[in-house]
Amino acid sequence: IINTDGSGNRQAFPDVATDGAGHFTVVWVDWRNGQYPTNPDIYARKYDTLLVPISAEIKMNKDVIQRAQREPVISADRMGNVAVIWSDSTATSWDIVGQMIDVSGVVRETNFRANAEGDSAQLQADVALDGRFRYITWADKRNGNWDIFASITKYNDPTLVASQTSMKFEMNRQGSLPEGQFVTVEHAGYNPLGYEVISSVAWCQVTPASGTTPEQLEIKVIDSTLAGGTHLGELTLIDKINNDSSVTIALRCDVLAPRLGLSADTITIKGFSTVGDPETTLFDVQNLTNGTIVWTSTVDQDWISLSPASGNQPTAVSVTVDPANLPAGVHTAKIIIDAGNIDDSPDSLYVLFDVVENLPYLSVEPDSIYFQTTDPANEIRTLSISNLGVGTLSWTADINASWLIADQISGTGNGQINLTIDSSAYPLGRYSGSVIVTDSSSFNKSVAVPFVMQVLTEIDTITIEPATLSFNTTIGLPINIALNNSARLISLPLAIDTTLLTIDSVLFDPALTAWATTSYDYDSLNNTLTIIATAIADSIPTDDYLLAEVVVTSGSNNGETTLAPPPLSSGVFVETMSSDIIYPEFISGTIRVDSPTDVETDPVNNTPQRWSLAQNYPNPFNGVTKIPFSLPEKSTVTIEIFNILGQKVSTLSHGQFPAGEHTVSWDGRFSTGSEAATGIYFYRLTSDSFSRVRKMILLK
Repeated sequence: IINTDGSGNRQAFPDVATDGAGHFTVVWVDWRNGQYPTNPDIYARKYDTLLVPISAEIKMNKDVIQRAQREPVISADRMGNVAVIWSDSTATSWDIVGQMIDVSGVVRETNFRANAEGDSAQLQADVALDGRFRYITWADKRNGNWDIFASITKYNDPTLVASQTSMKFEMNRQGSLPEGQFVTVEHAGYNPLGYEVISSVAWCQVTPASGTTPEQLEIKVIDSTLAGGTHLGELTLIDKINNDSSVTIALRCDVLAPRLGLSADTITIKGFSTVGDPETTLFDVQNLTNGTIVWTSTVDQDWISLSPASGNQPTAVSVTVDPANLPAGVHTAKIIIDAGNIDDSPDSLYVLFDVVENLPYLSVEPDSIYFQTTDPANEIRTLSISNLGVGTLSWTADINASWLIADQISGTGNGQINLTIDSSAYPLGRYSGSVIVTDSSSFNKSVAVPFVMQVLTEIDTITIEPATLSFNTTIGLPINIALNNSARLISLPLAIDTTLLTIDSVLFDPALTAWATTSYDYDSLNNTLTIIATAIADSIPTDDYLLAEVVVTSGSNNGETTLAPPPLSSGVFVETMSSDIIYPEFISGTIRVDSPTDVETDPVNNTPQRWSLAQNYPNPFNGVTKIPFSLPEKSTVTIEIFNILGQKVSTLSHGQFPAGEHTVSWDGRFSTGSEAATGIYFYRLTSDSFSRVRKMILLK
């Protein structure tokens, strides 16, 4: 029994269709929802060839007002899709109405109407399907008598759809293969489609090469021997049901084949033998196409050197030749650049080094002049001109600054030029010019000397006072700056003699931190401490500041040192608001580390004879520690606690103390009330005429 309704209601007028997918579908008129002869519906069900149901019974008409349906007909296409058509009551007439069921027994659309005319009777429909179009005919009474009408409607679009229409790969010639890429093959329309993929090129592999939609395909380049250049191909997706090959995917594989190039094949350099100064020029290692290159170099003469001598990209190479120990004449060297297995590799160029010795050689000292001044009219600078070669110089000087005056502008043989500034009033700022000394018959023709003058109201001064430490003593070394020019940045690098001193921390004065962000960095590899102050807003105003207090601990070695900029650093400098760089005067006192000596005492008077800040006790401590200090006179004293980063965490005392011995206590809490963590802390005593720092350890 096809129908599963067991209520005893009537079913009649069956029709059946078979499809190309091995199914058959039955359609009939069914009165299960009404009482015969009223309210018949159209039902359908799909089966396989063993009469196993593929779908449940389906009510085909979707009307909700219980009108009558009659004369069902059915047709199936080769892909398993079914059209069910019937005459459907409109209360006053009949329409031709239908529904589609796909190969899986799923209803695909709402009810559709085949006839466009709705005010006359349409009956006795029939239908045929071809996989794309639905053909419907019926008897139609719109013209008074009965005519035969037809409609043709596209219901399905069984075509393949690829998620990409093109794919691009990139690889190095004879390098590793590129990673595979993926494309999804879908189907438009009702039904999955069988497909096959055909590649027009042998260097491309598709997995899987055939199957049923939907499917994900992996596209890979499989040939590592492809020549350099662009390789094109195409994948064709064939619909095996409809034999449609209109869907294609364009393929492109760019094989990057780098080609070595050098910017020159010969370089000529002139050098002077008796001076022996190295001469330098450049050439370029180039990649004339695409891809990457990794190159190395060799030279066949020891008087030539390259920088860099190898690389993994195109670059400019500096060629330095040294005339020392070379006789006069033309010397030849060969440079070979090897980039491995790429086009035009290896390549070479020749260096022709023309060493001469029978010409004058113009030398001007110093090679540059820079100075800061508050009174330009009283400044004088001297250039010394000499001949490092043979023969006699005949030189002229060109002064490229209207405010710069030379006492002579030409001469023969060795000589000097005294440079002064004219007596005009000069606004504050930087003034730049140059002096070019020329002898066209000399080897080097001319020498240019830059001349820079910085006019200031006053010159900034940084001072580190002298200090003496006993062995294993912690002290704060104050660094003061007299800032006479408002600044954007202050930078102070200091070399540390680690045989005598250990850097513990750097403390900063609130008077400076109100205007600047302060920081320090200790480079333990080069034993260099750099202190930085950067303006928070517009500038650090002119004033006298405690720039920093460097907390150091002495060792057990006698010796003397100074805190000063390292020899190879850019030195201490101040950047002004106009971005000018000025160099303060730097005064560093001697730091002496010596063995302990007895403390002087007054046998009659118990008043301390000098200021002192003793070591806290107990130390290390857990809980409370006491900090003793001595005052030779009544003083206003501040005692503060700092962490290892130089940040103030508590103020223990601030006020007047009489002369004598005193003690304050710290309970290991910050000024906020929270407990301090285990670690190293510093306590500092400051007064109008004394400042000292010591180190203590809190252990919990």
